[in-house]
Amino acid sequence: MNKVRIRIIGIGKHGSHYVRKYLETDICKDVELTAIADNNSVRLGWAKEHLKNVAFFDDAIKMLDTCAHTMTAQQQVTIIPSNNEN
Repeated sequence: MNKVRIRIIGIGKHGSHYVRKYLETDICKDVELTAIADNNSVRLGWAKEHLKNVAFFDDAIKMLDTCAHTMTAQQQVTIIPSNNEN
């Protein structure tokens, strides 16, 4: 089975929770975190420090455009956490 590739837009409170769960567990063996977009440089810096083999973007549209060419529709999931985070 092909891995499902995950992209996350925004890694504030909820988005960083998803990233931590991805890092801490091995229950998602068929899932690969491939890209993160956040326009907050501090949050993006945290992601760069903790993640390897992940593409980083400061613009979500650019991430979606770039990643769309490298995945089939069956392989991709984009997570957009709640936008009411501070």
